Order: sequence, then structure tokens, then C-alpha cells
Amino acid sequence: MSQAFSLLPLAGGLHSGDRDSERGVDARLDYVTGLLVSSDAERLYACCNQSNKIRCIKLSGENPVTTVCGSGESGTTDGVGTGAAIHEPRVMIWDERTNSADRDRWMFVSSVNALRRFDTQTGAVSRVPITEYATANDPLNPWGLALTASGVLIVTCAGTSAVYAVDPDSGAFRRIAGDGSADRFDRIGCAWGDALTATKFNVLHGMCLIENQSDMQNALFVADYGSNTVFRIELEWPIARPLSDSNPK
Repeated sequence: MSQAFSLLPLAGGLHSGDRDSERGVDARLDYVTGLLVSSDAERLYACCNQSNKIRCIKLSGENPVTTVCGSGESGTTDGVGTGAAIHEPRVMIWDERTNSADRDRWMFVSSVNALRRFDTQTGAVSRVPITEYATANDPLNPWGLALTASGVLIVTCAGTSAVYAVDPDSGAFRRIAGDGSADRFDRIGCAWGDALTATKFNVLHGMCLIENQSDMQNALFVADYGSNTVFRIELEWPIARPLSDSNPK
């Protein structure tokens, strides 16, 4: 028996591009890599990776599309709205450390060599200072994001093929999985180590978190793009908040 369904284009079209529009289907989006919806289901945010922008799609009327973050130039310059520079935004999550009234106000955004915090009300874009430890030859390159109930940000980094626990306020971080080795792009597959932080991943991308679920306990799931493998990581819980003198590697 066939099941009734609806499949409707919301925003963008067949051809990539960089254009806002009062009609969603007339807008042009460029390599959308991440989506995040507001709790009231009125707004959908989209990371347009190649145009270096975050778009907001209104989920009513003709679904107008507007640019809310990013000038289009690649970079890490803080600013307000389209006055800020963001380099290939990837993944967004809500900063749920705030009270319920501000639940949909702040988001974390991963991008090339920088982790950003975006205020959807004021448009202010700032950097989480995790990147102060990165160098041109060994960037952390954040990708997947998750936030624990205790407010610790978990980040997978393609640049070091490792998973980090990050204090979103101070930027202090600690490597909790992966050896962060410089030979990561020369390997095929993964190599087990004597400890989780001695394991060699290839290129880590996506990640999700299960916390305080009775049937699954607590676990991180990470996608290793380079080895075509999904891993389940079990750690001592809760993950401690990193201190400001944490080893950057």
C-alpha cells in the first residue's frame, strides 16, 4: 500500500549560488553542510559552506531567505552579521547553557580553523579561543559539535583527527580521543593505541552524543571520514571541564 507524502522544495534550487530572496525557491544556496531549527519551528538556519555564510529560512509564507552571518569573505574576523567573516561554516548547535527564554539565541558554529559563537538576536559573531593553540601547519579544524549537560563542548577536529573537550568560555581544551598526530593524512584506516588518546584516527568529521540514557548509558559516536568507519567511544562520565592550563595537544 502506498503512503501519502509531501516533498516540496523549501529554499534554493538545482544550481548552486549566493542569493537571498523573498521566495525561498528563488534563493541560491551553496553547498549546505549543516541545518539547525529554532524550538518554535519558525526559523531554519543553514550553513552555506562555499559562500562563507549562514542563511536563515523563515518557515512560513514563501520561506524568505536572508543572510544573517558572514560577509562572503573567508576568514575569522569577529563582527556583527554580514560584517563578520566566517570560513566555510559546517555544523551548528544551540548553546543550551542559557535559560529557556534564550534557548534559541546563541549557537556554536564549527568552521575552517575556528570555532564561533553567534548571537541570533544581535548578530554578534565571536571566536571561542580554542584556536589560540592552532598553528598554520597544524590547525585544529573543528567539525562535529555536541554540548554535554554540564556545559562542556565536545568537538571533533579534522585537522588533528582527534576529539576535544572544550570550555566554551575560556577556550581551554583537552584531547580525549585520538593521538593528534601529524601523519593523519598519510594513513589508510585507523590504528588502535594502548589508550584512547593513543589511537590513530584518520579524518574525523561528524559526531553525536548520547547522555544519561538508561539503555545506551553515555557514549560519543564519531564518523571517521578517512577510514569510512563510525566509532562508538565510551568515556568516564561526566567529562571534566578543561582547565586553562590544559595541554593544547
